[in-house]
Amino acid sequence: MSRVTPDGELLPQEEICELKLTLTKSQFALLEMAREVLAAAGSVPTDAEIFMKAVGDLLTKRDPMRKAERAAAKHGPKGSNVGSRTNTVENTCENNDAAVATPNESPTIAAARQRQNTAGRYIPAAVRHQVWLRDQGQCTHMHPDGSRCQEKMMIELDHIDLHCRGGEHSASNLQVKCRLHNNFAAAAAFGNEWYRHKLESVTHGRDS
Repeated sequence: MSRVTPDGELLPQEEICELKLTLTKSQFALLEMAREVLAAAGSVPTDAEIFMKAVGDLLTKRDPMRKAERAAAKHGPKGSNVGSRTNTVENTCENNDAAVATPNESPTIAAARQRQNTAGRYIPAAVRHQVWLRDQGQCTHMHPDGSRCQEKMMIELDHIDLHCRGGEHSASNLQVKCRLHNNFAAAAAFGNEWYRHKLESVTHGRDS
């Protein structure tokens, strides 16, 4: 009856999608704990309500677009926290900043050098927010037919002029790309052989 207006018209109903979720016993226990927490508001939530609350909280906290929009609303279009630093995935040159001491350098000095070099790869949060808003969190790669890549998952910041070759951490020198097209750009910039070794080092690091 809640879908019927006072005039007797039937309100449209949103299409329903069914989701089957299989949980371990410990995961189910966490679900019940969440139900108890939310029930403090005065009513016992359904599984769907718990799920949507969790998704909403996650997006509020983790969604880069929402972060950028909040920063723009609070501090203007250039974002906030100009002095803060946010890490990003980017194409880099050779791994010259590893904390390995040279023959005349102590391990302590080598570690300090690594921290200094690593800091240079961080992008100010304000710049990151500006780029994300401009590109709307969607890969900017353009296909040969002139269409834009539609991917909005596995999105990374990409330097147009590579940072390791002098490119700045500026909005005009940054764009968002999906990991696939960012990897293509890396292979084009450094060569397929370099990129193959890079992938092997990442794979071996995960396996070790």
